Amino acid sequence: YVGKLAGIYPDNKVDAALADEILDSCEDLAGVFMGAMAGKEKEEEKKEAMGELLKEGGKFRYWADKFLCRQQEAEKRGVKSGLLVGEAITIAELKFSASFGYLVNNIPPVKQLLEGDKYKPLLAIREKVEGNDKIKAFNEQFKKNLAAFKEKPENATFKYA
Repeated sequence: YVGKLAGIYPDNKVDAALADEILDSCEDLAGVFMGAMAGKEKEEEKKEAMGELLKEGGKFRYWADKFLCRQQEAEKRGVKSGLLVGEAITIAELKFSASFGYLVNNIPPVKQLLEGDKYKPLLAIREKVEGNDKIKAFNEQFKKNLAAFKEKPENATFKYA
C-alpha cells in the first residue's frame, strides 16, 4: 500500500506480480538466514551454518541464483536498466537492496561471494538504488535526523518530503 502511495509500486499487473515475487523472496531469504543461525551460540557453530548456506547448492546460492535469474529475465523482456522489474526503481529493488545490503555489510563471506563475476549484476542493482538521487537525499536527511534525535530525543518529529 505504501509503495503505491509513493509511486514505486507498478501499475501494470504483471510488473506488480514481479515486484511482489521479489518482495516475498527477500523475506524468504531472511528466513533462511535466521533459521540457519537460530540457537547457534558458538562461533564454530555459526561458521559451519554459514558455510552450509553459502556452499554451491546451499540455500543462499539458491536464492541468489533466483534473483539473478529474475534480473536476466527482465533483460530478456527488454529492461535496459539492469533492475529486477522495469526501468524505474520499484519497491522491489528497494527491498532487495536493503536485504542484500544488510548481508553484504554484516556477513563478510556473503560479500566475497557476491563480488564474484557471476553475481555482479545483483550488486549493480544495489549500486543503482544507493546511487539514486532521491535515495541519496533521503539517506542524507535520515543521518541528520538521527543526529538530531540523539542530541534531543524529545524533539523527534522529522519530515522527509
